[in-house]
Amino acid sequence: MISVGKCMLSVEECMVSVEECMVSVETCMANVEACMISVEESMVRVEESMVSVGKSMLSVEECMVRDEESMVSVEVCMVSIEECMVSVEECMVSVEESLVSIDECVVSVEESLVSID
Repeated sequence: MISVGKCMLSVEECMVSVEECMVSVETCMANVEACMISVEESMVRVEESMVSVGKSMLSVEECMVRDEESMVSVEVCMVSIEECMVSVEECMVSVEESLVSIDECVVSVEESLVSID
């Protein structure tokens, strides 16, 4: 009888040990789930960071396009300024020719006045 009692006690201790082991396994599984959730949250943050980097790269590209457009605009303005300078030079030549023509007219008028006298 004592032997059966000891065996029953041993079985009960074993059952308690199994229950403790099951609790330990459940705790471990809960920790694994928490880790998996943490990993998923980290992956979401990584994806958000990648999206942010992509937006930043797009912004840099847009700035570079605007810079190129500005440079083209500056070049167009420079060409326009050069064309204006050529036009001003042509006007100056025309003014000089007009002055020469006026001088010739004055000389002609003076000659006519001399001949009238």
